[in-house]
Amino acid sequence: MTTPADLRDRLGALADLGAHDALATDLSAPAAAWQRGLGFRRRRRIGTAAIVVVALALLAGLGGTAFAQRDTVIAPAGSNAPAGLPDRFFEVSPWLAGTDDEGPLGRLAVLIPAQRKDLLGRSEDGLVGISATTGEYRFVDLPDRAEGGTLSPDGRKVAYWSPGPITGTPNSYEDGSPPASGLAIHDAETGETARASIESEHGLMVDDLVWVDDATLAVGYGDYRVGDEAAGTPLGKGQGTSIRWYLWSVDDDLVLERPLPKRWLDVDTAADGRILADKEILDPRTGTQERLRYRFGFMGVTALDALGTRVALPGDGGDNSRVPNTLQVTGTDGTTTIVPDSKHTYAAIGWSDKTHVAVHAAPAPGHIQDLRVDLIDIEDGTRVTLIDAHGVGDNSFQLATDLLSEPTLDAVDPPHPLDPRWVIAGLLSIVGAAGIALLRWRRRVAA
Repeated sequence: MTTPADLRDRLGALADLGAHDALATDLSAPAAAWQRGLGFRRRRRIGTAAIVVVALALLAGLGGTAFAQRDTVIAPAGSNAPAGLPDRFFEVSPWLAGTDDEGPLGRLAVLIPAQRKDLLGRSEDGLVGISATTGEYRFVDLPDRAEGGTLSPDGRKVAYWSPGPITGTPNSYEDGSPPASGLAIHDAETGETARASIESEHGLMVDDLVWVDDATLAVGYGDYRVGDEAAGTPLGKGQGTSIRWYLWSVDDDLVLERPLPKRWLDVDTAADGRILADKEILDPRTGTQERLRYRFGFMGVTALDALGTRVALPGDGGDNSRVPNTLQVTGTDGTTTIVPDSKHTYAAIGWSDKTHVAVHAAPAPGHIQDLRVDLIDIEDGTRVTLIDAHGVGDNSFQLATDLLSEPTLDAVDPPHPLDPRWVIAGLLSIVGAAGIALLRWRRRVAA
């Protein structure tokens, strides 16, 4: 028989048991949930860290590759470092750094026309310089360049045409840029540029810039008679005065010295103070003129010797060839010599001494892509190759001709930077992919 006291005891015991079970149940559920939460956090952190590490590795790899291809470590040249021409040319990247970014190259051995691109993919005509001491490549930034760019014989200056003040309406270039109306001389060693304006109403009709010596420049130009308003008229924008040639001193400052003695002349080349123009050798210092006789003569492909008595140029070899590609030497004494074994010579660059001429040459007709710079002995035709110019593809490069008599230097392969647009796209893609991967991972772990 169960008494009230027994029932009370049993209910108390049951209550105690229920409380114990309930307490055990209430305590175990939060513990398990806590452990599961810790596991989620650990997995989320590990996955997040892995994604971040991989993304950072990809970013570092792409950025490092881009940086490594843009910058080449080249030992600085001392003041007594030997200067010379490189023994070969390399292909130039349109994304190569410029002197505004990395400083002047110093004395230049070579100046090469090359296409330069910006971040929007726009191209412009640029000039790449090769250092005469380190062999380093870099775009030469010429402030306010309108056109041109001529390397001095010693490789220390670049002359070019620049815009400037005019008194009337401009006769603009096709891209809308202002016309040339002044002369500029860029110092390749200091990076400084001297400018001189040439008075004109609508801008200048410019011709070549020819270095007479390291301190004197022959400059050809005329004046436009009309401005942009003449576009679409019957005569158009090309109306102007005839070209006249002048001498400028560039030693300390840009100073117009005097016009050349003949009005209707066309300057081909110059050397050591003398000028070859219209088959005449002019000496502006003495006013003397000597007439030459030769069949062919093309601007920029002839070479005048240091004494001003002989000209080397492509000739027909005496076989009346329609394409002159044999080296001939014509003197003021009236003699002409065909240099033996000199076929496939397309231009004369300069004299290295009394008997050797540097030329643009190719191994066979039509192989202009395999162009070389050879040094030919004019007496017996023997030659040595100074420069393998295959990396340029044509003969538009300019050499510091004072260096023709110096030993060539081992060429340095320039940086080949990646297209920065692809680099930026790659970096953004990596960041975007990492963000998507993080979001998906966190959702998956939380599910």
